[in-house]
Amino acid sequence: MPLLAHYKVDPKRNRLLMVACNAEDMLLPRANFTFYEFDAGFRLVQKREFVLPAHLMIHDWAFTDSHYVVLGNRIRLDIPGSMLAMTRTHPMIAALALDPGKRTTPVYLLPRSTEAVASGRDWTVPVEAPSQMWSLHVGNAFE
Repeated sequence: MPLLAHYKVDPKRNRLLMVACNAEDMLLPRANFTFYEFDAGFRLVQKREFVLPAHLMIHDWAFTDSHYVVLGNRIRLDIPGSMLAMTRTHPMIAALALDPGKRTTPVYLLPRSTEAVASGRDWTVPVEAPSQMWSLHVGNAFE
């Protein structure tokens, strides 16, 4: 499973955090994510898997003490862009466009800690940001 471009370092727990997703999900109405946490000796100390019922493109993400934060780009296939991408004159992302039928941006708060899991919040339901965004990079997150 391919890793996303950005890894994170949790200085509080002294961990390296990474996330992988299925590339084929960009063509399917779901998104599979696996978050990995490694200690200072590069031993896997936590692995959490999530399947989101949405057609999303994710490039970056964030974390807090209790959650992984994923800003979802609701996408659709862009036919003219995909033809340009096939000629190799444009990057593959040219084959994607924001879905004009969606007016909000989903922010998924996925449980990282056992306390977040025990809260009972349905993590498959995102917090909806009030406008549609094309999110590539995340600067920070906090509880």
